[in-house]
This record gives sequence, structure tokens and C-alpha cells, in this order.
Amino acid sequence: MKQKELVTVSIGKTTVGFLVYSLNELTATIDILEIQKKYRKRRLGRKLVQAVFEYFKVKGVCVLDLQCAPASSEKFWKKLGFIDIPESHEVKANGNKELYKTIVADLRPTSSARNISAEIIELWDSEPRIAVNSEANWSWQVKFNRGTRELSKPIVQPAYRDWRLKWSIDGKVLKDDKVKYFGQDIDFGKFMIIRSLPGH
Repeated sequence: MKQKELVTVSIGKTTVGFLVYSLNELTATIDILEIQKKYRKRRLGRKLVQAVFEYFKVKGVCVLDLQCAPASSEKFWKKLGFIDIPESHEVKANGNKELYKTIVADLRPTSSARNISAEIIELWDSEPRIAVNSEANWSWQVKFNRGTRELSKPIVQPAYRDWRLKWSIDGKVLKDDKVKYFGQDIDFGKFMIIRSLPGH
């Protein structure tokens, strides 16, 4: 179980707000943000969240997530760059809208991996048995730091452990299975984070 951490914001000696978060190695979850009602027009919530972003970057966190509860908080979080977590065909949301924000420079998906002669990672939003003949929802043409198998930018993508993931080089498939079976080079939980790939 992740340990909860608390950060507060004060005016003088008066604490006027707080943020509670859970930190994992590469991910963090914002659990609660609360600013006293009479101080809400002073942008203290925004300043507190941005300070926490900077702290997370120093700690090596790649991505943050949260649930919009109450639903009226969605507008605030979206102004800070949070976007919707895609809902799986197999895993339904628990009623609260889930959002995320990548806080590192990550590799953006390409429009399509078809006919690309390169090293490609493809992800489907369903299990391999369901996604057999469909086109991938996301594709990345990976690039590496010189002389290494470390990606020049990590892949950071909301994903469920049973979704289909395929790794190919110049059209030759090296692995095609569920995310959870790709081994230690891929971190996953609510997010798939790929920072390096093994040699082939």
C-alpha cells in the first residue's frame, strides 16, 4: 500500500490549504486538494499543485493521476493540463472521472506504425484475444540514447495490465502479448512506462 504524504500552504501562521498524495517510484496520485473557501480566489491551489509538480520531477516521477471528486473540480485540473484516462473495454471507471498528467518530456504516439521500417511499440486498449485483427490504438517509433537501449524519451501511457502490447523491429515481431508479460523493462500499474528495451 502506498504511503500518503501531506503538503500544506499557509498565509502567515495560518494553514489555509493542503494536498495529500501517494508516491510510487515513477507515478504519483493526488488524493485530496483542499483550500479554505475564503482563500480560493488567490490561486493558492494552483501554486500548491505546481510546487508539488516540481518536487515530483526531482523525485523522478513521470506521471500523476487523480479522481475528480467532486466532479466540479474537473475544470480546475484540466486548466493545469490534466487529461482523461482512457477507459478500458474490460475495466469500467468507478463513477469518478479519472485524469492524468505526464510531467516529463515523453515520446508521443505516431499516427500509424504500418509500413514503418524501424523499432516500433504498439498498444491496444483490449486483451490480445479481442485485439487480434484490429489496428493498434497507439504506436511509438522508439529512438535511443547513443550507444544504449535507453529510450531518448520514455513512453508514458495509461494502460491496463491485460491490454495487448507488441514490439517489432523492421516488421519482425519480437514480442506480442499482454502488457504484464513484457518483463522488467516495462513498469506498469495504471500506466505503462517504458524507459528502455532489452537488446535483441
